[in-house]
Amino acid sequence: MPVLYRFGSFVIRMYANDHNPPHVHVEGVDFRALVTIGSIEILQGAIPAKHRDEALRWIAEHRTELLRRWEDLQ
Repeated sequence: MPVLYRFGSFVIRMYANDHNPPHVHVEGVDFRALVTIGSIEILQGAIPAKHRDEALRWIAEHRTELLRRWEDLQ
């Protein structure tokens, strides 16, 4: 599915017809995590500390847009 945002060494994606709760996938070369859009919590996996703040901040800043996109993909 499309990359929503690309940071130097990792990306944030969303997949069509994915399971609830609404979430995004944060993926790097050596890590993968699912992060809820509503509460900005890591559901599964882990994000290395050097990327965590940047990824979670971006998700929080784009929460409304991400929830709208989630609805469009379901």
